[in-house]
Order: sequence, then C-alpha cells, then structure tokens
Amino acid sequence: MSRKKTLKKESNLGLLYALFIIAFVGGITLLVLSVFAPKKRTSEPEMETASNTVVNRTELEQKQQQNTDEKTNISDDQVENTQTPSQYEKVEKTNPNELDISITKNEVANGNYQLRIVIYELLTQTGSCELEMKTSNGDYVKKTVNTINSGADSSSCEGFDVPTSGISSGTYNFTVNIKAGTKTGKVSGTIKI
Repeated sequence: MSRKKTLKKESNLGLLYALFIIAFVGGITLLVLSVFAPKKRTSEPEMETASNTVVNRTELEQKQQQNTDEKTNISDDQVENTQTPSQYEKVEKTNPNELDISITKNEVANGNYQLRIVIYELLTQTGSCELEMKTSNGDYVKKTVNTINSGADSSSCEGFDVPTSGISSGTYNFTVNIKAGTKTGKVSGTIKI
C-alpha cells in the first residue's frame, strides 16, 4: 500500500513539474513575442480618453506638410553629391520592342568605374550593350559587352568595368544602348570620376 502512495506522489510530482515547465516556456514565449512583435500603427490619430485631448486633424496634416517641405529644400551641393534615384527606377516600356531596363550599380570602386544594367526580360537572343562616356572637355570612352541571361525572367549586360587610371577625372555623361535581335533599350546618367 505504501508503494502505491509513493508512486502516486511521484506521478503527481512529475505532473506538477511538467505543468511548471509548460507555464514557464509559455511565459517566456509571450514575453519574447511582446518585445519583438511589430507594433500596430494606426493611420488615423487616436483620441486620448484619459485626458480628453483630441488631436486636431488639420494641425496634424499641416505639420506633416511642413516636414515634407523642409525635406525637399535641399541645396544644390547636396543634390550634386547624391545619385539621382530616377537612375535606379524601373522605366515602363510603351513599345513591345523596347527593353525594360534600369541601372543597378553606378559607382567608382577599387580603381574602376563600375556600371551594372538589369534587363527585366529573358532575352532569347544574345545581344550587345554599348557604353559611351563623354565629358564637357571632349574626353570620350566607348566599351561594348554582351548581354547574359541572369535569372528566370531577367537578363543583364555583362557589366562595365572601366579602369579610372586610364581616363581623365571629371563628370561623365554616359549612355548605354542595348540591342538584342529586334529589341532595343537605352539608359543614360552621370558619374563623377
């Protein structure tokens, strides 16, 4: 009889430990989720009920507009030292033979001017990408590479790497003309070397 009582106490004790572990793990999980879970953002201003303060929507919109206006007042020096975002935006095509392309890299690094172009279409024929760079001083660089299929639904130019030691420093206007079969594309920009 005392053996049965001992077994019953041990099984109750084991059950108690299991419940404690489950509760502990659950508590830790809830704590982690509450700390790392993304906070809900509301799109509308909320009313504070405790202090009966109401957010005036017109004032909020005016402050947001003022912040936007302040952000758009950028000096010419700041604009010159930044790359134009439109260079990196996808251009929508209007002609079925026009390639949908954009610049993915336009920088000087490791002693080379590096330019990378993505073509948002899988090409059925190998084509060519021709880079022409010009300065206002008349300096001129021309380089041609092949197109390659770089994914399930896109292609790219093999990449342009122009050693900066072989060219004059200054601001270059560049144009890349792409031709693959009957399809063509063109993208332009600037780079300071």
